[in-house]
This record gives sequence, structure tokens and C-alpha cells, in this order.
Amino acid sequence: MMGAKAGFAPLDQQPFGTETSLIFRRLPGPDRNWFRFPDYAAQAEITWRRRTIWRYLLAPRNYRRIPDRIRYFLHDYALLTRRWLGGPAKPPSARNIERRLSQP
Repeated sequence: MMGAKAGFAPLDQQPFGTETSLIFRRLPGPDRNWFRFPDYAAQAEITWRRRTIWRYLLAPRNYRRIPDRIRYFLHDYALLTRRWLGGPAKPPSARNIERRLSQP
């Protein structure tokens, strides 16, 4: 939109694809219809009035991940503590699996 406002337009065929860079061509003058999304302001206002921080904080889906995060943290902490104290670096479940696989 800003390129159209300044009098530029992207090339129809981009030589390097459209991932991260665009090559523009100069137009004779700025595009009078440069604002591509005329109802964006009204839609954004409706969206941000609907999505408040309190609704985010009170939504249960945000708290479903907490037990898993605590479990991951405690597991990593236990592994670090075992290694620091000179104990086995692998958790007991991994050692039992290796023992079972090594048995004939």
C-alpha cells in the first residue's frame, strides 16, 4: 500500500520469487486508490474490543498447558541435579528400556 501511495507497483513477474523481497517499478504518478483495505479500521476496532486482556487471562485454554510446563521443568531439573550429583544422566525409565533391549 505504501508503495502504491508513493507511486510504485510490484513487478508482475518477480525474478527471485515473492518470499522476502519484491522489486518495484516506478509509476507515472501515485495511485489514487492506494488504500487497499477501506474497512480495516472498523474491523480492527471490533476485533480488539472483542479480544481483551481479561478475556485472554480468564480463558481456560491458557491454563491447560501449565501442568505440562511444570512437569517439563521438573524433569529437566531432576536430570540436571542427577548429573551434578554424579548420578546417572538418564532417567530410570530410559535405563530400564536399554536394559530390556540388551537382554537376549
